[in-house]
Amino acid sequence: MENVKHGLPLYCAGPIHTFIPFIEQKEIILLDEIHFPSHAGYRNRIEFLGVSGKQSFSIPLQASSRKANYRKVELSYQEHWQNQLLNALRTSYGKSPFYEYYDYRFIELIKKEYQYLWDFNFELLNLILKCLKIQIPIAIEEGDVMANEMQIDTEALPYYQVFAQDHGFVGGLSILDLLFNEGVDATAHLQSLKK
Repeated sequence: MENVKHGLPLYCAGPIHTFIPFIEQKEIILLDEIHFPSHAGYRNRIEFLGVSGKQSFSIPLQASSRKANYRKVELSYQEHWQNQLLNALRTSYGKSPFYEYYDYRFIELIKKEYQYLWDFNFELLNLILKCLKIQIPIAIEEGDVMANEMQIDTEALPYYQVFAQDHGFVGGLSILDLLFNEGVDATAHLQSLKK
């Protein structure tokens, strides 16, 4: 397949380990995927730790656009997912040490009605990098992600989690989990995960 390139997929507040390259590299190449995967995975899904354990939130997509290239996949607003996501984040992280320090930034972004998933994810990525105080050039290239996408490291170095006393440490969660729980120390934690 000649359009397969080495680059990162653009995830929706992807798992913590997907942010390690942002620490290691001098430039990041995001792939504008020609063929949007049938199983979108973290492109429209956020995993976090809540009262009842590990939870997953999927942002609804317009079914008619799922066969398009990634930049043309449209968000669906029939289910009012923005309020649901904000409520889920507030319920899970409202008592975390840094939620109130960052929440208003995410509320504003999530409430804005983006037409395309790519645009929403790209703005979300930029906001997360700003919160992490990571400045790195990002290039965008057209291509498809290699089949062996980054694997989730659920055995990552533990950090503080609000519900750890009930569920133990849970790895492989969204970068938002690290940001809301560790705040300014989140970038140092990412640096400690480099192998």
